[in-house]
Amino acid sequence: MTELFRAKYRKDNNAYTVIASPFNDNLNHLLFKFDSGASYTIVSLAALIPTYSKDFSQRDKIAKQLENSHYIKRDLKSASGHNMTGILCHVTKIQIAGYFLDHFWFYLVPDYEHPKALLGVDFIACCKFEAEIKRDIIVTRFSKSHYETSYQFKEKKKLLDIDSIDFSDFIIESKKI
Repeated sequence: MTELFRAKYRKDNNAYTVIASPFNDNLNHLLFKFDSGASYTIVSLAALIPTYSKDFSQRDKIAKQLENSHYIKRDLKSASGHNMTGILCHVTKIQIAGYFLDHFWFYLVPDYEHPKALLGVDFIACCKFEAEIKRDIIVTRFSKSHYETSYQFKEKKKLLDIDSIDFSDFIIESKKI
């Protein structure tokens, strides 16, 4: 068995997690919950931004820009029944638990209060893995072709590029995990 990466079992909150490299130097590492209950991979702005100012007008400005944008959007519903809108994003050259991906897609949720990063079924369904009760999940194969085929029909100009958002008004100090 060749291990590509591992989703660590966290006894403290009964969840499986994987860490991802930051999308750029100004943003957080992300601690993704390996969540087969989430249909899509999502990241909230609260999880993405290291720290942000109390200037709510700047937060509202970015939220409105995202809501009124031409980017591909999807209505999403949390496990608790909360409705939200996600904006499809694409990043290149990311590392998930030490495994390198040339392309990674997720839905950005403009939520500033709850840091959330869920690795959903859109990603998990492309993994072959071994799991035992209350032990780490060991991913032994990842089908990049299936993963990339799921998103290849998307028009690149309608995908949000994280580097196009100016987070400088929010970033007070950078923190790394």
